[in-house]
Formats: sequence, C-alpha cells, structure tokens
Amino acid sequence: MVNRSLSITGILLLLVLSAWVSSGGAQPDLRFEQHSPEVEKYWNKKIQRNPRDSRAYYYLGRHYEYTRRIQLAAEAYRQATLFAPGWPQAFFYLGKAYRELSRYQEAAVALQRAVILKSDFARAYHYLGLIMIDLGRYEEAAAALVKAYTYNPGWAETYYDNTTFGIHHELGADKEVNLRLIKYIYPVNQHLARILYNHWFRGNAAMKEYWETVSGSELPPDKGYHQGPIPGYREPQELGYQNAPDVGFRRRANQPSAPEDLAD
Repeated sequence: MVNRSLSITGILLLLVLSAWVSSGGAQPDLRFEQHSPEVEKYWNKKIQRNPRDSRAYYYLGRHYEYTRRIQLAAEAYRQATLFAPGWPQAFFYLGKAYRELSRYQEAAVALQRAVILKSDFARAYHYLGLIMIDLGRYEEAAAALVKAYTYNPGWAETYYDNTTFGIHHELGADKEVNLRLIKYIYPVNQHLARILYNHWFRGNAAMKEYWETVSGSELPPDKGYHQGPIPGYREPQELGYQNAPDVGFRRRANQPSAPEDLAD
C-alpha cells in the first residue's frame, strides 16, 4: 500500500516537472538582468513568425539596450513604434536610444510623441529636457524639467537633489548650463531651481551668482553680506516727554551733578 502511494506521488511529481520544463522551453526567462542569448533568439523567432509583432520588437530592443547594443536597440524600438504608433513607452525608449547615439533631433521628435500619447509621462519629459539642453534650447528644456517634477515630484525630488548621480551627472560640470536653466525655471518653480543649484552652492559668493541669475539684476553691495539688526539688542525708546540733549557747557567727568552731591 505504501509502495503504491509512493508510485502515485512519483507520477504526479513527474507530471508537474514535465509541465514546468515544457513551459520553460516554450519561453525563456525574460528577466533582463540575465541577458541570455536565448532571449534574443526567442524574440527573433517571434518576429519571423509575425513581422508586425510590435511587442517582440520592443522587448528585443530592451534586450539590445541592456547588452549595450544601442544601434540595434534603436532599430528595434523604431519598428515597435511603426507597428504600434500609440505606444508611449516605445517612443520613450526610442528617444533615449537616439540620444545615446547623438541623434538629438530624432530623439526630440520621439520623446515629444511620447508625452503627447501620455501627458503625465514624467520620465519622458525629463529626457526631453535633456535633449533640449543638448540642442541649446534652454527655455524648452526648463519647461520640460518643470513638467517632469510636477507630474512625479517624488522621483524628481530624489533624482534632481542627488549630487553624486542624477541630473547633475547628466548635465556635467558646466555650471553655466545650470544657470541658464535656472533663469527660466525660477519664475515657475523656485524650489526646483534651488535644488538644481545645490550642486554648485559654495557660500555667499554662489548665492550672489544665484540671486543675480534668477532676478536678472546685480545684487546691491549692501544686501546678502551684512547681518541684520538683532531684535531686542537696543532698548526701545520711551514714549512721552524726552529731555533735550545738553547744549553748550558740559561738566567734567568727575564734577558733581546735583546739590546733594556737593553736600557730601
């Protein structure tokens, strides 16, 4: 009886294993951290069976991107956008790939399409801002970065306020680029302008530069460098009748000032 139950259990286990193996053979593990060649073969076979499979082109592009074959990734993403023109993620990754290839005009078109299809696509706005910086269109870049911050403030707060990696890494060491952005960002979002400038903040001299950039005028010499009056340091003046100051003759320092002093 025991042997029979063990045999039945063994048969069930074999059935489960066979089902698991067959499903694994039909589709490989698509976790991109593995970057297995089997993933590339799988999606290429899908495309051979259906040359208009936008999803297959998209995931093939993701595989190429993770394995740092950016040109192939851009071509795959472009095919995905052709067969799925309403898919914002495909246009987003196409724009990112074009930017890595320094094809800035094409990247801008792709990312603009992404934000049209998904109006609150914060990361697409972020990369669109970077593209506009690459193109020297700072006002449009500032508008895009403000929208990225507005639509996803949690992500943007962390990414923009990180001084070791994040937007400061992407902008590089050129402070002039940052100041040009701040000039347009400050009237719309003062907080975002301030955290973007934190990377270059070095005391009062930097604050003078920041103030002059966002205000458009030179900081007067008597502002920003002197400590204001300390409240309570001076005694308030008594209201009512006040003795007039002595005019003319002034007594010596040790001279008695009243008749009772003379009596002593």
